Amino acid sequence: MVNMEKKQRIMVKKKYVASVREINDQAHYVIKKYSYFPEFPEVPEVLDSMGMHQDFLKACSLAGVEDEQVIDDLMAALGLRKESGKVVRIYYVNHDAKQKSASIFRFPQSWLSKLKWAHA
Repeated sequence: MVNMEKKQRIMVKKKYVASVREINDQAHYVIKKYSYFPEFPEVPEVLDSMGMHQDFLKACSLAGVEDEQVIDDLMAALGLRKESGKVVRIYYVNHDAKQKSASIFRFPQSWLSKLKWAHA
């Protein structure tokens, strides 16, 4: 019989790092996603993906970060907070009135008759 050893399952953990870089006087958010092996402390972390953008959520999307809890933790680490938006309807004073075309196009007969009188 073959002596079967138990195979040890290696767990890969994820680590997320957020920072802000200033490029051309504008703040850019840098999001990095690392993989590491807690069972092997001598093995360095491996950079899986990275995203950089002026919009924090776009940087997260570029880095492949989709978990809402991770995004909230990264925002808290940078001192950011989510703001909710509200849709406000805008009504115009004359929203039913159609834009009128020039009178030359609405009443061509009167303009033609005026031109006829001018040449007479």
